[in-house]
Amino acid sequence: VQGGSTITQQVTRSLLLTRQRTYVRKIREAILATRLERYLSKDQILYLYLNQIYFGNRAYGVKAAAENYFRKELKALNLAEMALLAAFPRAPENYSPFKHPKKAKARQRYVLDRLLQEGIIREEEMEEALKTELDLHQRGTDKESNRETAPYFTEYLRPILLEKYGEEKLYYGGLKIYTPIDPVLQKAAQNALRQGLEEVNRRYRRDVKIQGALYAQEIPTGFVKTMVGGYDFQTSEFNRAMSALRQPGSAFKPFVYAAALDKGYRLPSPIADTPFAIPVGDKVWAPKNYDGRYRGITTVHNALVHSYNVATARIGYHIRLPYLTAYIRKMGITTPINPFPSMSLGANGVHLYEMVASYAIFPSLGVYHPPVFILKVEDLKGNVLEEYKPPLVPEAGNGNNEEELNKILFETNQKWIKTDGLDLYPSELKVLYGGNIPPGRVMTPQTAYLMLKLMSDVVQMGTGHRVKALNRPVAGKTGTSNESTDVWFIGYTPQLAAGVWVGYDDNRPIGKGEQGGHTAAPIFLEFMKAAAEGTEPLEFAMPEEVKGKDLLALTGGSAKFAEYVPMEALGLIEGGTSQDRAADFLEMDMEGPPKTESPSEETQDELY
Repeated sequence: VQGGSTITQQVTRSLLLTRQRTYVRKIREAILATRLERYLSKDQILYLYLNQIYFGNRAYGVKAAAENYFRKELKALNLAEMALLAAFPRAPENYSPFKHPKKAKARQRYVLDRLLQEGIIREEEMEEALKTELDLHQRGTDKESNRETAPYFTEYLRPILLEKYGEEKLYYGGLKIYTPIDPVLQKAAQNALRQGLEEVNRRYRRDVKIQGALYAQEIPTGFVKTMVGGYDFQTSEFNRAMSALRQPGSAFKPFVYAAALDKGYRLPSPIADTPFAIPVGDKVWAPKNYDGRYRGITTVHNALVHSYNVATARIGYHIRLPYLTAYIRKMGITTPINPFPSMSLGANGVHLYEMVASYAIFPSLGVYHPPVFILKVEDLKGNVLEEYKPPLVPEAGNGNNEEELNKILFETNQKWIKTDGLDLYPSELKVLYGGNIPPGRVMTPQTAYLMLKLMSDVVQMGTGHRVKALNRPVAGKTGTSNESTDVWFIGYTPQLAAGVWVGYDDNRPIGKGEQGGHTAAPIFLEFMKAAAEGTEPLEFAMPEEVKGKDLLALTGGSAKFAEYVPMEALGLIEGGTSQDRAADFLEMDMEGPPKTESPSEETQDELY
């Protein structure tokens, strides 16, 4: 679903929606655009547009563009400079005066000609503007850029520091900014990502080059160690690690299983992997497994290790979408979550860095540590302006307190959108918009450890088996969206959590058979090999509640599963058995739940 769009629609898409190409998104976009036009004037909408679009040269917003290109205040620009800036929004890289000066000049002339036709300027003003020599400044070249170890990271921090300290102090005040970025790991990440993307390009030899991102943070501190937002910063400055919203596919499933374990499921609990349908509006959503097969009765363990969609959808629906949405929000995912049934299969767009930070909860035994980007800032005289201090991590919140989760859902600082005339989302849930999630315990240590062991088997015997070649403790999950437009691998060792995303910026399919385990996992592996070089392998931490307990085999008695600890055996869940819990949701089978008020959505039946 492609085509042109108005400025209002571009504002709506940029500020409120993901870039997923579906008819449903187009309908939402049109509705929200109509609402914007009803309550905002055209000047106000244009103001929003000009202050958030990308102008190239590391500039988001027209004020930053004036400063970056001309080192001037916006009000001080002359006609020639303004006409050049007006040329950029359509395609800032294509009209870059540094890379394509002839194209930039032609586009500037086009803008001036349109102004002349509209009677805004006179012909002599146009001629004078065309003759004006522009004093252009390129950010990130020569001595500034060549020394930058992590350009995507630097540019992510720039607006944050500008807001705190102002341009004068930041650029000319001699500030010393200390960050947790590891230059060795950063170089390893850049090399691993580039090599992996070049391999994909060799397979398809398309004019448009594949893109990707790699992000890693330390366990358990949250210190950001690497950030690579694309194949090449000089070619494209868009930071896909921090800003891109992409469908994670099955990389989202661990959140579903963690929420289920906290609800009372166990690893050996039987799950029906049989045809399953859920009414959504006036249509029916029927998930399918990637290979089109059904396994009958399987287990929680096998359903995640082998990434069964149907079993996962059953679990997600059974524990209820409001609970699951709140659980995901508490785990650090602050991007909007549309609570449709397909959310269990990763149909919502998310940021790579948030996914990695949330995965780090498992080896941290249930504690969330937000990403840390800045360690210390000093002025020219050595005075400390700010310094990171590890927070006291509160122990409140075990992840299974529904009253606590409801509070998260409706806390007063949450923003939400509800349209008049057409309720786009279940009325009891709205849409969650982010804010920073504080550090703290978000699930029991037992649940985190069981998830850690479960995801270790994803690597040892499941879809992430290529990562087993690391030859040290490692866990993770693959992810692939519909038509292989997005492929992921997110995982962790005891010391480091990292994630890889690969895809095209325009959401085109990568290619038949491209999967997270085939395309993204090898990049993760190469990076983790470099990170592990010269270090002793460590074992994952085990919570005190598990130590010394009898380790019982899963249902089926396979020796491979003997290390697992059923939650009932630990006394973590009172009452009921695995079979009782399974019977609860097996009754839903083909009948499905009561009809909801949610509109129909594009079928997400190939996420795996």
